[in-house]
Amino acid sequence: MLFQQYGNTATLSGTTTSSSGTVPKETNSMRVVNTGAIVIFVKTGNGAATATTAATAVNAGDDVILYKDPTHDTVAVITASSTATVYVAAGVTR
Repeated sequence: MLFQQYGNTATLSGTTTSSSGTVPKETNSMRVVNTGAIVIFVKTGNGAATATTAATAVNAGDDVILYKDPTHDTVAVITASSTATVYVAAGVTR
C-alpha cells in the first residue's frame, strides 16, 4: 500500500474530551500516529466531528493508515483516560 500525503500534518491533543482538527477533503485515507501510552479513538466528519470511545481505536504507540470518506474535512480524537499527542496526515492510498 502506497500512502501519499496531501497538506500538513495536524497535531491533536487526545484527552477525555473530544478534540478535532481539519484535514483536506478529496483524500481517501489518513495516517494516524498515536504517541501516547494509551488507546485513542478516532472519528471523521464533514464540517464537524466528535469522537467517542465507540469510534475506531488506535493502540498506544501505533502508526496506522485508516480509510477516510473523501467528503470529510474534520478528524476528532478522544481517550478513555489520560492524554496522548496524536498526529494526523490526510492523503491518498493507492
